[in-house]
Formats: sequence, structure tokens, C-alpha cells
Amino acid sequence: MEQVLALRAPEGVDLTPDGPPSALAHHLRQILDPVPRPRRLELVLDLWAQVLEHHAGLARRERRLATQSRR
Repeated sequence: MEQVLALRAPEGVDLTPDGPPSALAHHLRQILDPVPRPRRLELVLDLWAQVLEHHAGLARRERRLATQSRR
């Protein structure tokens, strides 16, 4: 639990843009309920790594587009 609580969102990223954090918790519960407890932490940490990678890619794209001409 401590590892999950220590996770931080990237600067300027809203992980629940369309609702309250409880909605995210509800979705995670639906996904993780059938998974054995010992595997849940590994899955959450892997999902978190993928989220960070995705947002890093978006940030790279935005920086690249900022250097391009609008024409």
C-alpha cells in the first residue's frame, strides 16, 4: 500500500479528468478483483509505468510541435 500511495502523477496531469478519484478507484477495483492479491501490486506498478510512459510521449510530441512552423 505504501508503494501505491507514494506514486505521483506527472506535473500538470489530471488522472481523473472526467470525475472524482473514487471513480478511478471503482474502475481499478473492477479490474483487480479477479486477480490474486499477491499479483495486484505488480499490476498496478506496471500500469503506472505505462501511464508515465504515455504522458512522457505526449510531452515529447508537444515539445516537438512547439518547434515546428504552423505552416
